[in-house]
Amino acid sequence: MGVGGGKTALVSLAKTLSMAGHRVEVCSYVREGRFDGVDYIDEQRTNRLEADVLLVSTSSKMDLSKLKRKEIEADLRFLWLHGVSPITGMEGFDWSGLICVSHYVKDHFTKTSKIPKERFSVIHNGVDLKDFKPWYGLIRRNPYGIVFASHPIKGLDQVLRLIRALREEISPHFFLDVYGGYQLWGLDGPPVDISTDGASFKGIIPQPQLIRRLFSYNFMINIYDLPEGFGLIYPQALKAGVVCLASNVGGVSEVIQDGRNGFLLNWPSETESVLNEVKQRIAYLLKERAYLNRIRKNAMSYNRGWEEVARDFLYLFKSKAMLKDRP
Repeated sequence: MGVGGGKTALVSLAKTLSMAGHRVEVCSYVREGRFDGVDYIDEQRTNRLEADVLLVSTSSKMDLSKLKRKEIEADLRFLWLHGVSPITGMEGFDWSGLICVSHYVKDHFTKTSKIPKERFSVIHNGVDLKDFKPWYGLIRRNPYGIVFASHPIKGLDQVLRLIRALREEISPHFFLDVYGGYQLWGLDGPPVDISTDGASFKGIIPQPQLIRRLFSYNFMINIYDLPEGFGLIYPQALKAGVVCLASNVGGVSEVIQDGRNGFLLNWPSETESVLNEVKQRIAYLLKERAYLNRIRKNAMSYNRGWEEVARDFLYLFKSKAMLKDRP
């Protein structure tokens, strides 16, 4: 069962577990049907949840009182935490475990909840490695291409300011492509208004298509002060060879290693100083191609796939089941 920004992770894990031979059902606000071996069920059409393992997934503000109204029969119950937004009612369940996407998320909830620390575990998300393999060496990367594929609150306004400055001060060839939409972000609203020369809104596209397009960009930039649980787009961008420059917030540093596979921007910080830092960094990287290529090579070595993530989940499930069965 899942809602919020962890949709991609939820779908990827469900598909991988199904491919490993497990029966998987996803109960959420979804179009019902069977996809990639996974049964998707409309949450509003069922009042009973029955499983060996119940995994409740959320990365946004969530009220678990609705879950209380359902009849639940499960040997094990886990809460999958993708972010640090408040979750109403999370302490009202006897969780077998709480799975955090980063140590940052774990540290937050061990400090702010009354749930025993030993119930918390950390399992980092992964990428669909097979989506990357066909494109290595086949797509020309534009040195001036910048991509933004996050929620707008993660610095879209600052990146639009940056693209204007880069085009004026360094090269008019810089451009920005923005992916996403309110259907994905979980908000009601009009299409994103991007009225900046060199910027284009590409909307929502399937994950395999997004992965393919990532290979054509040189940089990904996110400048924001919000706590980031993990940032699934970062390992995807790294694996595709995109050089990421992102604010050092939340769990971002557990993915991006400053000066090795990308760059962490100072936080907290004044926006103008960060914009100047990014401009100077990009100008330097375009001149020092050997250094840029070394960063890119390190980034593309990111190799944590969803198969490895699924094994970590299964190991946790089995270990908790063994503890439960002890006399």
